[in-house]
Amino acid sequence: MHKKTIEDKIKEVQAKVNKLNGELNKLHDAKQEPECKSLIGKYFKYRSCFSCPEKESDYWWVYSWVKDYKDGKFYVMEFGKNSSNEISFSAEKRYWFKLDGHISISKNEFWSEYASLLLEFPDAKI
Repeated sequence: MHKKTIEDKIKEVQAKVNKLNGELNKLHDAKQEPECKSLIGKYFKYRSCFSCPEKESDYWWVYSWVKDYKDGKFYVMEFGKNSSNEISFSAEKRYWFKLDGHISISKNEFWSEYASLLLEFPDAKI
């Protein structure tokens, strides 16, 4: 007869904890789902920066459009131009968290900023 070692017991309890954490996460997602789904189709902006900002010009706006919410995460189109003039664009960025820190903006502001960014590339074939 095999006697369980302390390591066997730890693995057994850890497996139970992992299963319970999975169930708890699903319940949290279900609780948040109505509020999160209400954000689909909405537009936002938020301030971003590198790790050690020293002045206002170290910050920039990142613009987001919530395209969908499923399986506990947002699917977002996002773009911005940082303080080093580097442009970032994601057609479908995934967020596991709520959009804390995001400021609601109009559809017009979002697409106007997007168009302004594209105008920086007048010779691009878009």
